[in-house]
Amino acid sequence: MGTGVLFGTGAAVWVAAALAPPLSAGVFAAAATAVAALGLGVGRPVLVALGVVVLAACVASRAEGRHVPLDAGTLSACGDLVAEARPARGGWRSEVDLAEPRARVELRAFGGEGARVAGLRAGDRVCGSGPVRPVAASGWSRSRHVVGRWTLQEVSTAPGEGAARRAVEAVRARVLAGGDALAERHRPLYHGLVLGEDRFQPPEQRARFRAAGLTHLLAVSGQNVAFVLAATRPLVRLVPRRGRLLMVAGLLAAFAMATRFEPSVLRAVSMAAIGAWSAHTGRQVDGVRVLAVAVIALIFADPFLVHAIGFQLSAAASAGIVVLAPVIERRLPVPPWAGEPIAVTVAAQLAVLPLQLAWFGPVSFVAVPANVAAGPAAGAVMLWGVVVGPVAGVLPGSVGWFVQLPATGLVAWIDAVARVAADAPLPRWSGADWAMAAAAAVVLWAVRAAVVRLVLIAAMAAVVAMSWPTGAAAVGVVDLDGGGRLHYAEDGSATVLVVDADATDALLDAVLAQRVGDVDLVVSEVGSGPGGAVARSVAALVRPDVLLAPSDHRLVGATRWRAPVELHTAGGALHVDERGGRLVVVAQTRG
Repeated sequence: MGTGVLFGTGAAVWVAAALAPPLSAGVFAAAATAVAALGLGVGRPVLVALGVVVLAACVASRAEGRHVPLDAGTLSACGDLVAEARPARGGWRSEVDLAEPRARVELRAFGGEGARVAGLRAGDRVCGSGPVRPVAASGWSRSRHVVGRWTLQEVSTAPGEGAARRAVEAVRARVLAGGDALAERHRPLYHGLVLGEDRFQPPEQRARFRAAGLTHLLAVSGQNVAFVLAATRPLVRLVPRRGRLLMVAGLLAAFAMATRFEPSVLRAVSMAAIGAWSAHTGRQVDGVRVLAVAVIALIFADPFLVHAIGFQLSAAASAGIVVLAPVIERRLPVPPWAGEPIAVTVAAQLAVLPLQLAWFGPVSFVAVPANVAAGPAAGAVMLWGVVVGPVAGVLPGSVGWFVQLPATGLVAWIDAVARVAADAPLPRWSGADWAMAAAAAVVLWAVRAAVVRLVLIAAMAAVVAMSWPTGAAAVGVVDLDGGGRLHYAEDGSATVLVVDADATDALLDAVLAQRVGDVDLVVSEVGSGPGGAVARSVAALVRPDVLLAPSDHRLVGATRWRAPVELHTAGGALHVDERGGRLVVVAQTRG
């Protein structure tokens, strides 16, 4: 099958899996039999491709039919933890594969039960009871195979079984321990770069990486897999040639287990496995074919992967790299040593741009230069963490600190790039803006007349200039997405930011998009809970002179409200009072 047909087959399989309706077992068996008889039995590539697509649709339909939400009620059951629990609005959340009923549920635990769940590792056994309610079918629930939400009220636990799992967990623990030598604010970045472990990344840091277009660096990708294989190559060469492929497969499986079988990991590991097989057999396979075969195989194994955002972004970035990067590199007026990383970065960013716009909204111009600046350093941290991290994790404190100095400097650089890029006054374009720019670029590429090209270039420059942030602040008050209000002073500078009681992390993105900078005062309506946590994160972004919270607050670094406060802004006076344990901000506009 030709490369073009294979790539098209992969795209068609993806669409078929995404759109397939549920089918009964009988229809599935009949369709699969018909495909095997009429499609796969014929040697013509197009018919084979058609048969593969139809069969993929049948597999996806069968999976859709089995994805049935659980009934509401009380559940007493045991299951295996899919991944380590994450902090979630006053408690902890994870996912559990139940033994009976055979289903995956989202686990929520609070208080003492939450603390016990927080200390568990993937694969550990969890038993308990509590209310369960169904989860509506959605892209997220399908991608995670979740059919219910289980709130644990009684918990008992047991460590996971299996020698292979214990060995993998021991190595993972040593790699993560290698980050202990870094500053506290940099450890989550190190863990994310090396193993994709970003559970404890502060929300404000996460928001900066989103604004800078650098979030993907903290998700395991093909680069991580390549570094693992490169680091273990000397060991692989010690094995007789017949056993090398098996050893590589074992390493890839162990890495997938250590990184919790995330969708982007599965894509990267599958491509690496196909590449290792082709090298072992002496067959030359180009990147497009490897990507297409990997995607098709993974969709057959788990059709719901097409709904996972991580899998979508990973596959799109890989397609951009294998298809667009060589074309871009040939046209860059830079030395070869600089052309390849720039071309790879630009190609990946262009490929994922439509998905970023669809899932996350407007995208800033800063993403490409930020990735060019941070990408090489991220690759170096990945390699250093794989090779040196396990050693640093068992060395004494001062020795481990010295050994990790290169990683410390590189992680600090990546963090600094994210900070600068998130605050950079560059345009943020919506999907329509980027579509028009792409159309203009295509026309510019196609036309030959110099005058027409100059006119197009001038028009594009004018559009960019008009969308460029002027730096002039709004006057008065601005309502921010996520639950906040920004009040400006007479001189146009931000002076007061009020964080609502029901604020969400979306407020962090809104603050960065508004390019607020430093403010004089952040007022948190509540002193604890999710809203209070958001207020602390906002304060970390805008660095206020004072973070004001209710008199009984539990926010580290906040100032307790003692008496009514009156502030003057461009829109009028603000009165801050406390009622029922909450701060109430009343604006008196000028009349």
